[in-house]
Amino acid sequence: MVDTFWDGVGRELAHELEPLFYVNQTNVLEAAVKILALEAKKAGASITPNHVVLSELHRSATLFLLSSAGTYRTSNVAVGNATKVIHQPPPFEEVDSLMQDFFLQLHHIWNVTDPLSVAGFVLWRINWVHPFKNGNGRTARAFSYLCLCLKLGFWLPGDITVIDLITDERAPYYDALKKLDNSFAAGSVDLSPMADYLGRLLEIQLADFSPAEQVAGSGAAADDASDKRDASPA
Repeated sequence: MVDTFWDGVGRELAHELEPLFYVNQTNVLEAAVKILALEAKKAGASITPNHVVLSELHRSATLFLLSSAGTYRTSNVAVGNATKVIHQPPPFEEVDSLMQDFFLQLHHIWNVTDPLSVAGFVLWRINWVHPFKNGNGRTARAFSYLCLCLKLGFWLPGDITVIDLITDERAPYYDALKKLDNSFAAGSVDLSPMADYLGRLLEIQLADFSPAEQVAGSGAAADDASDKRDASPA
């Protein structure tokens, strides 16, 4: 990655601290899911997670690593390696408006699109905008998983989660992101590649549980994913 610089504590110490902050973010993520799910239950209506939740997930993962933890970037970044840029995110001046549009789209599709497609949209769009100076991937994965859990109604069981599995299966993850980039460039976002990928990982996460213990509706969510893929955001 071109944007791997941590300006808070320096790169060497940052690599030592990153696993600690991964645990920190996971705890914040679980707490957020449980709080928002309870609020939705009390209100008798769905609750779409907002920019405050996203910022807190980023801050919990990058505290001390970035001087700007939890805030949108104020400089341009590029995604790639030392020799090739594979994605050029929008200029930093456009981040605020693009993220406002992102949350409007998320709110629009929340009640009309299946859980896997919602999670897929979130995962792709945050990565595309790349709103933070660093830590975008881990924040996108966490926020996507939060949306998946909230759409299903509770914190999903499993010691190895979809987030962990994405980290272990980078090639198909990057392939799905690229397919969404291409469909977006062509004028119509096709969420099915990412939804299919996440659905396969969710099955792996839940494989250790007996049918009686598996999340109620998780199978239905996978079925819905094939029925509602056409409900992609504009």
